[in-house]
Amino acid sequence: LSADAAGDAASAQANSAREANDQQWRMYQQSREDQEPWRKSGVNALSRIDAGFEPGGEFDRSFGMEDFEKDPGYNFRLGEGMKNLERSAAARGLLRRGGTLKGLTRYNQDFATGEFTNAFNRFQLDKSNKFNRNAALAGLGQTAAQQLGAQSVQTGQIVGNNTMGAGNARASGYV
Repeated sequence: LSADAAGDAASAQANSAREANDQQWRMYQQSREDQEPWRKSGVNALSRIDAGFEPGGEFDRSFGMEDFEKDPGYNFRLGEGMKNLERSAAARGLLRRGGTLKGLTRYNQDFATGEFTNAFNRFQLDKSNKFNRNAALAGLGQTAAQQLGAQSVQTGQIVGNNTMGAGNARASGYV
């Protein structure tokens, strides 16, 4: 009777360990599913960062004259300044005169010189903002991956402990 009772107890413990392991695996899989959007977002952002640093990529490219000329702030302010100078000269009857053309040329050169730094800074700020947003998303993915790694280690330890406990219960039943 004692041997049968010990065997039944060992079987009950083994079944309990198996059920605990199954539950632990379900919890781990649910956790992986819950973390997947964050992990995926981080992977995608990291891919964009990597692509940006490839030769010719967004973060590898230097500021050039084409960027300067495309800068909306530069174009708007230059156009408004030119219109004001032309209107002023036209109001005085001096629009087509050499002095007006010389003044417009000097304005363009001086304006371009002063505005180049502003356009460069806007270019750099835009690149930094894009990089930082992607880096933040990549960090979310990294955090999710770290949490999943820690959870997988913890799950392995718990399942291992449960399996050892079931084995010990069986062994004591045999004894």
